[in-house]
Amino acid sequence: MNTPRLPHLSVLATLLALLTALFAVVFARPAEQRIAVGAPGDAYFLANFYRAEQEGATSFRWSAPDAQLLLPGTYSGAYALRMRLRSNVFATEDEWRLSMVRAEEQLGTFQTRPEWRQYHVLLPPGGRTNTLRLDAPTKQPTGDPRFLGVALSTVRLQALPHGFSLASLQAALLIGWMLGLATAAWWLIDRSLVAGGRAQGGARPAELLGARSGTFWRTLLWLLALGSGGLTWAWLAPGWFAAFVAPGALALVAATALLAAVWWTHQRPLRTQHAAPLRVWVVVFVVAHGLLVPGLPLWLRGFGALLLLGLPGALAALLLFRDECDALVRAFLALATALALPTLLIMGLHALPGPLEWWLTLLAFDALSIVLLFVFARQKALLEHTQSYPHPYLALGGVLLLGAVLRLSFLGASEFQGDEAWAMLAAQGVRFGRDEVLLLRPKGPAEVLLPAGPLLLLGTVDELIARLPFALAGLCVVLGTYLLGTALAQAFFLASKNPKIPNLSPGLYRLCGEQTAALPAAPRAAETQGLTPQYVGLLAALIVALDGYPIAFSRIVQYQSVVMLMMVAALWCCWRFYAGAERPLRYLLA
Repeated sequence: MNTPRLPHLSVLATLLALLTALFAVVFARPAEQRIAVGAPGDAYFLANFYRAEQEGATSFRWSAPDAQLLLPGTYSGAYALRMRLRSNVFATEDEWRLSMVRAEEQLGTFQTRPEWRQYHVLLPPGGRTNTLRLDAPTKQPTGDPRFLGVALSTVRLQALPHGFSLASLQAALLIGWMLGLATAAWWLIDRSLVAGGRAQGGARPAELLGARSGTFWRTLLWLLALGSGGLTWAWLAPGWFAAFVAPGALALVAATALLAAVWWTHQRPLRTQHAAPLRVWVVVFVVAHGLLVPGLPLWLRGFGALLLLGLPGALAALLLFRDECDALVRAFLALATALALPTLLIMGLHALPGPLEWWLTLLAFDALSIVLLFVFARQKALLEHTQSYPHPYLALGGVLLLGAVLRLSFLGASEFQGDEAWAMLAAQGVRFGRDEVLLLRPKGPAEVLLPAGPLLLLGTVDELIARLPFALAGLCVVLGTYLLGTALAQAFFLASKNPKIPNLSPGLYRLCGEQTAALPAAPRAAETQGLTPQYVGLLAALIVALDGYPIAFSRIVQYQSVVMLMMVAALWCCWRFYAGAERPLRYLLA
């Protein structure tokens, strides 16, 4: 007998409402916040302070001109602020004072002493975020290039009783919204990966949660764990919670629309096409040029420049590997080639004498795109052996989303650091026609030529656009790892079940003109002791998505993420050649 499904939705909705109310209570009466200045992580709450110092057991930082305390939170009432600090011993007694300013409003001034003391300040209500400027006369000690204000050691912030406020209620509703999205995403992934994937022919909303498959109980435990963990974090460390978990309404609207689109496509069978129709690529070509128009925001123009630069490579990959009928494989190869081809083409243009003009770069890429579009128009839109592949699309989408968050979040927030600056200076050298700029570098040219592309087209570039190709390369490594791991695991499972499979590559047979059975290009539903090839690929992709080394190099203008992508793409092509793909010579050359 089937268990009614609709009450399960009611249980989850009730639990979600209860968690939202508890978050409102926590935000209305947060626990004391303590900032240990000089300890790891204090930079999230300080601005314009010098590096940490140690004086016995006391760690502290000296304030610089325009020093600020960043006290995030969802509480809009009054605060009791306690600071342990001392003034500069090199300053005169008249300069031993400190003023506190918030939003150009001076909250008060008090005298300080050169000994460590506790200072108590009452902060009036000031909104959701408290940014306090600490104005203290600065003094330059003898032999020290710094201008020192006060030495700050500890900050404690205690909310005074105030009751519920609009800010706390709004923040709680946003957190509840985010929990609802996380719960819905968990259910989709659970149904796709554990409970058997998409429901054939669709499912009614009242049938979304089935107790027989265990989806309801797993979803309930997920929501309980997520909600209780968030409440504990928000109560014990409200400052850290507000700094890292601050969803915006627009971001939640976009996430809701994306999740709804994923659910809608999840209910329908996937039809694998050879490539996007020609008109789609023509639209991309036209839109990319439209985004280059002066007057638009730089990030938007930079996105258009990257589209225009990557279009020839994507088209070339789809034409070169047109026998691949798996959409994920085509997407991986298209993105890898879209990042590789501009590097080679700009290097060839750089060999021409004189500076590189924007019109020459645009002409070269447009000419190549038009030729490839013409060739693409002469190809069949669909393969004769179109089929759907049993990829765990939702679980893989979750892994890719996790990798994207770690690689794309706040990508342009910081200025160019260290080796990034040298790479960007070399990119400017490419623009101005300095012939030796690539030859004298001890590293490969990819980290110079990739950001040089939008720089040539726009005349300028910011941190986000310069780093975006490397972040996309790092994300593409995650996808390639899944595909490669799944294919190798599939071959291992087949070999373990059929020891008569020849050791010699079917691709070598085909290259020599002999016909032999090829190894499967896409994963099947075979299992070995409950383990499927897709699970192996997902595990490998998850490890790469969470590995700190690829994450770090995906967020800066450095060559390592591009090298990792080319290695994975080369291994994939070698495997497809070995497995006996159609036209194996193309894979061998690639």
